Amino acid sequence: MLIPSDGADAATSGVCGDGVAWEFDSDSQTLFITYTGSGTGKMDNHNNPTKYEFYPQADGINKVIIGEGVTSIGHYAFYDYSLQSVTLSSTVEETGIASFYGNNLTEIDLKNVTIIGEAALGGNKLTSIVIPQTVKVIGDYSFKRCIDLASVEFSDSPSVFYIGTDAFDQTSLSEFCVPATVTFLGSGMIGNSEVDYIDVDPANEYYVWFYNILCGNGVKA
Repeated sequence: MLIPSDGADAATSGVCGDGVAWEFDSDSQTLFITYTGSGTGKMDNHNNPTKYEFYPQADGINKVIIGEGVTSIGHYAFYDYSLQSVTLSSTVEETGIASFYGNNLTEIDLKNVTIIGEAALGGNKLTSIVIPQTVKVIGDYSFKRCIDLASVEFSDSPSVFYIGTDAFDQTSLSEFCVPATVTFLGSGMIGNSEVDYIDVDPANEYYVWFYNILCGNGVKA
């Protein structure tokens, strides 16, 4: 991971968004991201994790808890930390670009997320993931290099329409389901995985599985 500065004399609380505050509890090694009661609840976006005020504490953070009222996780917010656990609140709608990339997460409940950002959960130790009904976009590279990921389950009545380039590249998937709602599949979606069968919902008007090849079905693709 990126090497933070010594957190011994670093701040233990601050602001990290529009109506979003943070506080680090060293005893529990937990970072709390909370909503202050005013503002959009969106975390700031940065192109480098070192830009966040809490970064000097990165070495000591094993767990992140996102509070109710927070609506988005900032780009690169927890990139290449060593997180063991992340709890999202029901109000989080978007996980930003590479927001949790390169951690040690074995599970995560996406709850009401609508957009899984580019590379947001890549490089983790996830073994399975449930895509909730609320998710509309699975961004490019979103689960890339989750080499232990063997199961992707879409909840009943999915609304996902976009699954991006290399979204599930370098995983352990052996099969994959394309819901009826999907209108775009990026190149290399399953890439260097172990998938030998793709189950396309018969109601999907854009794609078919034909002689072991995923094809646009010619109706609207």
